[in-house]
Amino acid sequence: LDIRISENKSIPMNEIKKLYVIEWYGPYDTIEELYQDDATTDGSIYLITGKERYERGCEHIKYVGITKRDPAVRLNERDHREKQAKILRKKYWVGRFSKSSNKNNRAHAELIESLFIRFLYLQEVRIINDKKLKRAPNSPLTVLNRWILKCADCHRVNKPSRLTDLPDVLLFDGEEYWGSDKLKFLNVE
Repeated sequence: LDIRISENKSIPMNEIKKLYVIEWYGPYDTIEELYQDDATTDGSIYLITGKERYERGCEHIKYVGITKRDPAVRLNERDHREKQAKILRKKYWVGRFSKSSNKNNRAHAELIESLFIRFLYLQEVRIINDKKLKRAPNSPLTVLNRWILKCADCHRVNKPSRLTDLPDVLLFDGEEYWGSDKLKFLNVE
């Protein structure tokens, strides 16, 4: 992450008034697999990972999207299948707002989509959807990403490598991005 530090080693920060916890289920190899998992029906954010034909290296995030409907239905629509056609080795991830976030509405999903797309763009991740690249989110916010095994309500111990471009904690203070990755399991009992 590109973080500027002033001469006195402190950076003034705007107050963070919005905090979201997103529970990510996946990876799903096919859209049909999504239809079979009831945990994804109320998801409002989704990621597609993979790579394009000319890309070298490992798979990474290629698409960030939102939907009001079941993500499987949205991903299976003709216009969306055409967008996905250039992605090889696709894996699907469906995110839903944690019940503690209590923010499952379109405006909040769009804010997070904008945050992710702009952040990935600034990190020079080649994603295929180019909407929302130009503007940063309009207010300071923090997103905590929790990675959950598909078809089971169990936390992942390690985030899959194809998701390394998206930090586990992403904070936008209104001007700059801050992130922390590799949240660790701490068994204190």
